[in-house]
Amino acid sequence: MTNYQIPQNTLLKYRFFYQFLLANERTVAKEIRDEYVDTMSKIYYSYFKSYSGRLLKVQYEEVADKDDLMGVEDTAKKGML
Repeated sequence: MTNYQIPQNTLLKYRFFYQFLLANERTVAKEIRDEYVDTMSKIYYSYFKSYSGRLLKVQYEEVADKDDLMGVEDTAKKGML
């Protein structure tokens, strides 16, 4: 399980309380939902930002060429002239 799934599973234990709030105090239930959505959006944003940064790093890593390798002979074709 990932880090954000652990609190989600914990919240599932208390879903009865949220249903109670929905039935009796909708404004408080909306505040709780809004805070949860805000928190999860920050978590997803940080995960995505980290993931995309790592992808860009992999994409633009420097690749070795013939000048970087040791023991590689220069095999350029030479003209007849």
